[in-house]
Amino acid sequence: MVITFASLPRPVWTFSIAGFLHPRDLLQLRAVSRASQSFITSLLTELVAAYDLQTQALVNAVPQETRTQGETEYLLLEPLRQNILSQAISPNSLAEVASFANPPQMVLQVLNVVLCLYNEKRKSLPWKEVKAAIRVSGFVDSLKQKFASDSVHTIPPNPDYTAAWFNYAQAANVSIACGVLVQMTQNYLSLQQNQSPALLAWRDLQEQVKAVERKKRVYVRALQGMPEEVRKARATAHRAAPAHPSAAKKAGSHPKAGKK
Repeated sequence: MVITFASLPRPVWTFSIAGFLHPRDLLQLRAVSRASQSFITSLLTELVAAYDLQTQALVNAVPQETRTQGETEYLLLEPLRQNILSQAISPNSLAEVASFANPPQMVLQVLNVVLCLYNEKRKSLPWKEVKAAIRVSGFVDSLKQKFASDSVHTIPPNPDYTAAWFNYAQAANVSIACGVLVQMTQNYLSLQQNQSPALLAWRDLQEQVKAVERKKRVYVRALQGMPEEVRKARATAHRAAPAHPSAAKKAGSHPKAGKK
């Protein structure tokens, strides 16, 4: 008995084969014949349903009370994330800080705490290394993305985080840029210190659901056989294909052919 695509049980295709094939493989299978194209396309509804069931199973694994509490806590912390992202440090004020030959103690302490949290290491740096770090292109944007992210980061133990000098008024009086960095850091510490089990469970669930949805979209697009994806896949395969040896030999076998 010859085993064809269509002769395989539908659940085998939907759950054990189609979901593990690369979209390019599905496109190639569609191109074999009209029958295979029709069969692959017919899997769309079942594959979508399979991913939806997977998503629902993930949701059901987390108690409703935990999901509700976690989402509520996440929304309550949103102003802190937005405050971090909205902070602006002008290039001139940051350049002014980096121009200090011998910075005020406040400036050195603030930047050391910021870099310590940014790199997740308890290590005080000499001023030369601090200046090099803040002069890196995109440093402020990278810092904001790190401080406003949903991820839980390791906070190295450091008594300076709660020292009396570490406040906006004192820092801003010495340097505008340092004052902004203090605000960002205070919000970041608040975010990291308000990570309840319910919030962590809710955030982990969101990431898992997003991963399933991303995979579903990829395979739906492949099974639908969108023309632009077909063209891209074929163009990529064509560019990657090595030149035929005989063609290369023929091209180089008559070096003097053009001198007649």
